[in-house]
Amino acid sequence: LALERVNELADLCRADFDRLVGTLNPFEARHIGGLRWADVAGRIALRSKKLKVIDGATFDTHFKLLVARALKDFNSGDLAFQADVDRVRKALISRATFPFEKVGEPADEEACANGFRRQESEGTLVYVRQAYLDKLIHPNNRLLRQLERHGAFIRNGDELTWPILQMGLERRRYLKFNLDRLRLMQNASHA
Repeated sequence: LALERVNELADLCRADFDRLVGTLNPFEARHIGGLRWADVAGRIALRSKKLKVIDGATFDTHFKLLVARALKDFNSGDLAFQADVDRVRKALISRATFPFEKVGEPADEEACANGFRRQESEGTLVYVRQAYLDKLIHPNNRLLRQLERHGAFIRNGDELTWPILQMGLERRRYLKFNLDRLRLMQNASHA
């Protein structure tokens, strides 16, 4: 349902609920007011086909079904996101996709098409082309924030990419990942 339609339905449902309940004193209004929102949510769920009416079922039964459905949708979104994080993390750890290069030694342009890894002062880093990450998952801003919280993604100030020089490769901008932190995330997810 579009947000305008939801607001319109909410207004109609609130008015209908208030008409059915009648005039309330302030004490009653405070206690019954919460039920108004449950009524609105239930009606919207029914009209949007998110909840089917079960003959003879109580309000509690319908409410529990609606909450269970909402939690399932919420959790499945989190599980799907975690699967994306794991898939990207595994791809970044891959030696085949990101060959190890040394500073001052020529790199193979074809082998490093998606990026490369090399030893730096802050550890083993993986330099990844933005286009490669976009092929894995797009949009990937939430994923990068998650990896950054774990110290696995290293931002360049306000920018996402770093200008990196590697002998044998054109000067390009790369996303920068800490391989050791990516591996720590792997161990934490299997613990």
